[in-house]
Amino acid sequence: MDNGQAAEGLVERARRGDQEAWAALYTSVYARLVSFAHRRLGNADLARDAVSETMARAVTKIETYVGTDEGFAPWLFGICRHVVVDIQRQTYRPLPPGLLRSEVDGPGPAEIVLDAEEQAQGRAAFARLDPGPHGPDARPRAPAHVPRGGLPCGLRVVTSKTSCSISSAPC
Repeated sequence: MDNGQAAEGLVERARRGDQEAWAALYTSVYARLVSFAHRRLGNADLARDAVSETMARAVTKIETYVGTDEGFAPWLFGICRHVVVDIQRQTYRPLPPGLLRSEVDGPGPAEIVLDAEEQAQGRAAFARLDPGPHGPDARPRAPAHVPRGGLPCGLRVVTSKTSCSISSAPC
């Protein structure tokens, strides 16, 4: 509908309250506005509501429209963009906890590598211990309650020549 003087003539008539001019302006951009809103909102009903709100705002703000080379449709699309953002703010729901990373998910690749490195360092430390007078079987072993994959932050394995224990450590 933005065909130069014809569109500007409709806009001037709409400013004076001509219902037929508003109807012509509305029908000329309705499908494009609905498509624009639908792509951003993902819901046809919300898109139609956005277009209705866009036109309601345009009617109340028509006095602020200044005819430009771009025309009336881009002005309406600017209003529609703001309406869409308002609807998105109203309908936004925060993601439920654990949606992006579930607690039941296994460890990621980085955790697997780090756990393997920590385990290798622990085995190497035990291997370097002096077997003492009682032979290699007398080496201290990690307590049975040390979880697979290492200890949580704040705990460490303390070894001596004859014993092994778990104590607190800074994270």
